[in-house]
Amino acid sequence: MDLLRAALKHDPSAPRLTVYVDSPDPRKSSRMEFSTITLDNWASKLGNYFLDEAMMEPGDSVAVAMPARWQTAAVILGAVRAGITLIDDETAADAETVGLVAFVESLLASSGAEGDSVEPSADADTRTGNPFLRYTDNVTAYSDAPVYLCTDDPFGRSVEDTGVDLDELNVEEPVDLFGEARLCPDAFMGDDSAADDPDHIVLRDHNGPLTVDELYEAGQRWYEAQIHDNDAVADDSDNPPQPHRALLGAWPSIRDFLIVAVGTWMNNGSLVIYSDETNRNDGRYRDIAATEKAAISGYPQ
Repeated sequence: MDLLRAALKHDPSAPRLTVYVDSPDPRKSSRMEFSTITLDNWASKLGNYFLDEAMMEPGDSVAVAMPARWQTAAVILGAVRAGITLIDDETAADAETVGLVAFVESLLASSGAEGDSVEPSADADTRTGNPFLRYTDNVTAYSDAPVYLCTDDPFGRSVEDTGVDLDELNVEEPVDLFGEARLCPDAFMGDDSAADDPDHIVLRDHNGPLTVDELYEAGQRWYEAQIHDNDAVADDSDNPPQPHRALLGAWPSIRDFLIVAVGTWMNNGSLVIYSDETNRNDGRYRDIAATEKAAISGYPQ
């Protein structure tokens, strides 16, 4: 399954994904924008890595324990392109899971290595302020699987380039995912026929399996509902947002991201994601909507 196929046919150079991160650490706050072709390159690199270097096969499953970042979106796109089933629930951990993809910051938070880290039992407000801490339980659940690590560096640098020594992590043979994947071809070299099977399972989570067919249907339903809502807003506005450019908060789950991505990109749209980790907001959401000329949207109910 190729989430970007329709978007590539429409306009390869058009912006498809813009991710804002407001972090308690100003050095980690960012706005990153990706055109269709740039996203496609990352999806191909990661898809090629999973199949050729990690020796996964279509139908294998990989757990993704990562908050809303552009790197997470790239990993999801690469896995889906390669026909790898995504796992987004620690209760679904089983012997069939062939790998875990996580941010190294989750491991550092769980070990207390981060300066602002706290114990996983800390209060909800503190955990919300540290998105990586929320994923430490998932990392533990998949401790027997090979671990593919990336970093929250906005420019996608490798883990070692950000000063983290992989040998000092309490992980057996960790892989610097983006450091390795960036060396893979920009064009997908695998066979995508298995991933295009309507019955192929794209995702398993606490809601159950999600097939290619079900994902396309859910994406189109979501898009049509958003267009209906945006038309109502436009009727009351002198300067309505573009209905095909959707602004959403950090996705609650991989299922939510997949649905809005499919619905938007199938219809030549683009996504703007705002991940607010400061718990301030202060009207920032509406400011971003105005700047990006994006329609404030919601995830599926």
